[in-house]
Amino acid sequence: MKILLLQLKRIGDLILTTPAIAVLRKNFPDAHITLAVSNECAELLPAISNVDRVLLARRNLRDVAMVSSVAGKSFDYCIDFTRNDRSAFLTLLSGARRRVASYRVREQSKTRAKVYTDLVGVRVRDMHTIDYNLALLEPLGVHAASSAPQQKNCGTLRDGQRSLITSAKTTNSILS
Repeated sequence: MKILLLQLKRIGDLILTTPAIAVLRKNFPDAHITLAVSNECAELLPAISNVDRVLLARRNLRDVAMVSSVAGKSFDYCIDFTRNDRSAFLTLLSGARRRVASYRVREQSKTRAKVYTDLVGVRVRDMHTIDYNLALLEPLGVHAASSAPQQKNCGTLRDGQRSLITSAKTTNSILS
């Protein structure tokens, strides 16, 4: 099974996506998981575990290689945590049989909503972002409880990266 995860937002959004990545790996240990992230998240990537491949979206001509990499893979599932035009385009190119996003994409653009096969009935403003991201896994048969952000125990993290992760964990425990 090949799964494409799209998180093209900022570094904090990537951190809050890590519990969903960990749950996917736990439920599908043999799956090949590809994570597409924005270039701004590159420094955090050494700390992101449970993925087999990472694609960087650079917002320039070098994205051609990333786009062709997505188009050539024929994924089984694509989970779009981002819900913007760029992520919808990548979702379409993924060739995935199941393409998942929040139903809110339909309110943003009826045309963009046609890209997805599964629109999950959750809104990020109604719950913690971690719970929202976990809810997007339900079309894959995954029902998970909230958990803290996940990262590798990695000596290559700089103090700023380590404090971002620690801050996200603290925020999650306060909100839970």
